[in-house]
Amino acid sequence: MKMYHFLMSLSAFGPPRSMMAAFLLLCIIISGCTHGPQPGYIVDLSEIPQDPICFAQASTQEETVSDWAVNENIASKYLTKYFLPWKTNSSMYPKDRLYWGLDAFGDKDLYAADGLPYPGTWFRSVQANADYHGFPSLHRNGLTVQTTHVRVLPTQEPVFYNPDQAGQGYPFDMMQNSVLWTNTPVRIVHRSRDKAWFLVQTAWVFGWVRAQDVAWVSPEQKERIEKTPLLAVTTDRLSLVDNDTRFYSIAHIGTLIAMQGQSRHGYQVQIPARDAHGRLSLQTGFIPRKYARPFPLALGVENIATLAGEMMGQIYGWGGLYARRDCSASTRDLFTPFGLWLPRNSSQQARAGQTIDLSGLTAAEKEKAILSQGIPFFSLLWKPGHIMLYIGRHNGRPVIWHTMWGVKTKRILAGEGRHVVGRTVITSLRPGAKVRTLARPEGLLVNSLEKMILLGPNIYRE
Repeated sequence: MKMYHFLMSLSAFGPPRSMMAAFLLLCIIISGCTHGPQPGYIVDLSEIPQDPICFAQASTQEETVSDWAVNENIASKYLTKYFLPWKTNSSMYPKDRLYWGLDAFGDKDLYAADGLPYPGTWFRSVQANADYHGFPSLHRNGLTVQTTHVRVLPTQEPVFYNPDQAGQGYPFDMMQNSVLWTNTPVRIVHRSRDKAWFLVQTAWVFGWVRAQDVAWVSPEQKERIEKTPLLAVTTDRLSLVDNDTRFYSIAHIGTLIAMQGQSRHGYQVQIPARDAHGRLSLQTGFIPRKYARPFPLALGVENIATLAGEMMGQIYGWGGLYARRDCSASTRDLFTPFGLWLPRNSSQQARAGQTIDLSGLTAAEKEKAILSQGIPFFSLLWKPGHIMLYIGRHNGRPVIWHTMWGVKTKRILAGEGRHVVGRTVITSLRPGAKVRTLARPEGLLVNSLEKMILLGPNIYRE
């Protein structure tokens, strides 16, 4: 009633003010109608159990995969790829592919962390430091000695596209390519002009890393490391300390580390370190049994669910930003302890196993195909830009485990946006369906699903 009298008083001054008042009232109404849940929350998170073990216990698929899952040959093929950088004397990738960032960003408007554009001189200085014409200047084996961020070009400074645009700005640092966990074999093929960066290669990613994060590996050390049994870390943010409790680095799920021996309490390990000359120095440390297991773990539903549970609720990290995970990093790290190799990017993971095309189906048909043909905990679901793990059903509908940023929204006045979830969660194929501002139909995940990938023995096909 007060609003009515307020508008009527404005109308006394003539039509223009009446129109303005009506417009303001419309904005208030729209704002009230489009008010959604708080960022980080969607209804699925309270309606669907957020513990993967709940779905593992309901699964009947254990015997389906047991005939091949325990095959040591799978882990052997994993290690072939893991140590591949040490098996070549030349670059594993073409020069122009290694330097793709120069072409990709050279003509773009790039923004710094404060939201202001970088001057053109900034990019030219980074370009010069990458020393394109001096490539290759090195051919040496290396090992990461701590959590190592892989950058598109040799700079730690973040690079964003226009932060005023939906899906841009923080945390989407365009220079962040990936992250390598401690004890990852790399091939070093080039050094920046300022000597602060190495251009490194692995079988799944390449890019620039800080020189201080990598140690030179001698031929003798290389042979010894390749023959040493490995330990798979099964928890995140585990401090690696030597027997004198000196800290060296942090380990995560997905970290493999050399194992010297074991007892009923845990495992004696070799922690990689970098000496004053940049060479590898192996330090003896200890990891309690509850934080790691000999590689490879038995590839069964409950083991996968247990590791997936360790990663629940973790904050989303684009390209491994802040040693966090995005969608494809989560699926890759989840299967690493089992010796099951996945590429780094979601588009590559979509070709990693037996593929079932979902693109021509309706939403209902897609769900039916997943329920009838998918294997819980052994089936990836893919849409352009996002990868998920199918883990079972809830109330007769498919359920997925994934690290998601958010769902696409659209407001009449504000335009396109995102309702951010920003962590590893368990949802239906319709996360955010009850968000009033959800962009429809494109914001509904099930509508954009294109493939289901069944993980199996043919995952290593070339």
